[in-house]
Amino acid sequence: MSITRPLTRPLTRPLTSPLTQAEAGGGLYAGLMSPSLPTAYFVEGWAANSFHGQTYAIPAGYAGLSADSEGEKIYTVNVSGSAGATSVTGTFDTNQTGSWSCTILHDDGTYGVYTASGIASGTLNIQPPLRATTTAKPLASLGAGLSGQHYGLQGYKALARKIFATTKREGYRNRYASAWVAASGGKTEWGRITISASAVDVVEINSFVNAAGVSYWTGRGTRKLAFGPFAVAGYGVTHTASLGGSSGYLEAFVSSGAAAAGAVRVEVLIDGVSQYDQTFTELRRVIVPYTAATTGLLRITIAAATNTGPHIGDVRWWAYDRTETWTDPVIDKNKNVVVLGDSWSARYSGGLGAELQAAITAAGGSGTVTTVATGGHTAADGLARFDADVAPLLAAGDACVIEYFVNDYNALGPTAYQTWLDNLYRIGAKVQALGAHPIFVMPLPTPSQSQSAELAKYAERLGVGLPV
Repeated sequence: MSITRPLTRPLTRPLTSPLTQAEAGGGLYAGLMSPSLPTAYFVEGWAANSFHGQTYAIPAGYAGLSADSEGEKIYTVNVSGSAGATSVTGTFDTNQTGSWSCTILHDDGTYGVYTASGIASGTLNIQPPLRATTTAKPLASLGAGLSGQHYGLQGYKALARKIFATTKREGYRNRYASAWVAASGGKTEWGRITISASAVDVVEINSFVNAAGVSYWTGRGTRKLAFGPFAVAGYGVTHTASLGGSSGYLEAFVSSGAAAAGAVRVEVLIDGVSQYDQTFTELRRVIVPYTAATTGLLRITIAAATNTGPHIGDVRWWAYDRTETWTDPVIDKNKNVVVLGDSWSARYSGGLGAELQAAITAAGGSGTVTTVATGGHTAADGLARFDADVAPLLAAGDACVIEYFVNDYNALGPTAYQTWLDNLYRIGAKVQALGAHPIFVMPLPTPSQSQSAELAKYAERLGVGLPV
């Protein structure tokens, strides 16, 4: 039960240098990564949607909806559609206009996050294409309008299922063999890399711009490859990594820049053998495992001349420093889980933890989920209450889901994330001292684009890894 308490030219240098150990969390972070301690895991949520411009907003007609138990006005309707479709059918309220983000429950029990637009009486356009078939299942607007920084209940259910479905491979962020990463500080996360007509790569750093037709994708460490008038299908960049015989996985955040701009092609070769070759438009977190590999190659190209600005975020070749069954989930269904957090964990009577419990039960597990969360709390508050409220609930093999970021950002501002990191890592160390696994929920976008843009900076610094 749940308890609530033309040819690709090589890029001859990285976009920027990896973060220093101090920026990565220093000794506190390195301590968490010790192979002698229970593994710390990180749940990544940024690649759930294309976060472009206003698409993470709420529908324009939400004010006319009835309030739910939290006072939020969430648009909900049952929809149907086949996997791969770019629209769903249902009986829609045409007052819900604009471009907005929604969650859809699939027939297989998973959730997808989509951008909704072009609503009509019987159809609703979505991007990216439907990931799995849905038959008369609920679609709900993801963002909540009351405070502008929360989700509706279905949004938290989707996040809970994301946490439960995360494998140890997807959650591992300890050591990396090679990194191609975003800049630290400022707003260079949204800089443009201009591939010029000459043989020289010209770096132009621009600020994030939130204006009609100008807003960039809000993503983790995103950079725009701007080809301008020189765009030709097949243009792009190649990143080669020396893996030194390690085993692990490639993690890369890539998108086309905008669905209308045309697709981007991503190819991954491990020791010269193709392991991944897909073409898409949405923001994806590309994950490609490798074993005892010497060299990895990531090639990103545009599929059409209309795509003058594909985006590339953080790229890391993670290298395992321990032996685990990497396809196992980060949460053991037969162990107990504590959800420690702020209002994101507390809302809807602990809706996040309740859905985690539902997932565990549905999987035949015996574990119990307990929520210890208070609206308005920061990571410092979580650290202060840990010994009294959390430690008695954890034993060896259990897990503690740690979710703090919105209030820390609100209190500390966009550049004081080191205090937040330190407090999170101190909580993680306490969890490990009990023989349990800390599971950090990465900062996620909110219905506020400006806030999301700043939260991306927080996300870029949590679990960045340390070099092998």
